[in-house]
Amino acid sequence: MIFVIATRLITVFLLLGTVLRSTCLAQINLDEDVAYHGAYLFWDGDAKLTMALRGRFFEPEKDGAVRRLALDRVITPAVFRSIGKKSTDFDDAARDLMYDRLSPFLADGESRESLKMRVIGRGGAATLTLPKTDSGGHFAITTATAGNQSLVELVGNGRDLLVHAVLPEGDKRQDRFTVRLRVPPKRLPLLVVSDVDDTVRIAEVTNRARMIERVFLQRYEAVPGMSAVYRQLADRGAQFHFVSGSPWQIAPLIEGMLADSKFPPATLHCRNIGWDFWNGDPLDTHRFKVETIESLLQRFDSRKVLLVGDDGEHDPEVYRDICRDHPDRVAGVWIRRVRETWDATRLAEPTKLLGPARAVAFEHSSELEQALEKIEISR
Repeated sequence: MIFVIATRLITVFLLLGTVLRSTCLAQINLDEDVAYHGAYLFWDGDAKLTMALRGRFFEPEKDGAVRRLALDRVITPAVFRSIGKKSTDFDDAARDLMYDRLSPFLADGESRESLKMRVIGRGGAATLTLPKTDSGGHFAITTATAGNQSLVELVGNGRDLLVHAVLPEGDKRQDRFTVRLRVPPKRLPLLVVSDVDDTVRIAEVTNRARMIERVFLQRYEAVPGMSAVYRQLADRGAQFHFVSGSPWQIAPLIEGMLADSKFPPATLHCRNIGWDFWNGDPLDTHRFKVETIESLLQRFDSRKVLLVGDDGEHDPEVYRDICRDHPDRVAGVWIRRVRETWDATRLAEPTKLLGPARAVAFEHSSELEQALEKIEISR
């Protein structure tokens, strides 16, 4: 009898815990955070406005003793060893900057959680329940509806949608958890897919030590003149997606640099990788970029794409693969030369397909003036 009662009580407590947990699904505690990456709107094959939303739900735990110990005793020394320098070679500001940039790599992902989002447009507002996060706290959804309403209805006669995580009453961090998604035209004049490192951000990827130092210890700098080139394309109707092999943890830093340097609004796609990303398999980056670009080409169907990258790593080969599979879709391939010597064979196939005026290797943005004129932009 006692065993039966105890069993029933345990069952009640478990059910109560489930109910309480479900009522908290919409809420993010003060020690939790949400980061979005790769969020955008597109028109699917049935002319439905569709949202692609990716991100991570996690606990930063910046002040956690274990994480502080890991940073101080393991990770920070490993970073300094990798660049051949000592902590004393940098001032306090640089060391603090490095700690802040490394901390997101140690955040705990909130697994098996289902967040609620408010989707707001000029046509109204609705609540969207996300699928449960994976073991790392990551979530992803592609949907044309929120609640019982279509995204088209929510947009109304507006031009964008606001998406923000539902927070507990009194939580004033709303701006941090909000992303504005612009509605693209149904017929996109031009899709620009661009790399980030050494294409628009000075990264020195070919020098491993300098690359790591620039990621963690220095202010992010834009490649001179590239924002002006991209603005010219934007003025002609181009839409932008940056596809980077960088980890999502530094995405806010990249986005801040893009905004400060006056690049046009864009969607940034980064990889889900750890703090020692520089030791990763190069083929993984190649695969990630090809798959992401293929997805964009599918979602922005029958639109021309301009591919912009550099010769520091895999961009010529990635764009070669895209040209092979979609020869009628590529408007141009631009490769910024950052290595000491340029291997023209890396651009041979795009050049054969597109011609030398649209398959361009350049060193300085000023060299793109004629290439800009050769890019076809449909209306």
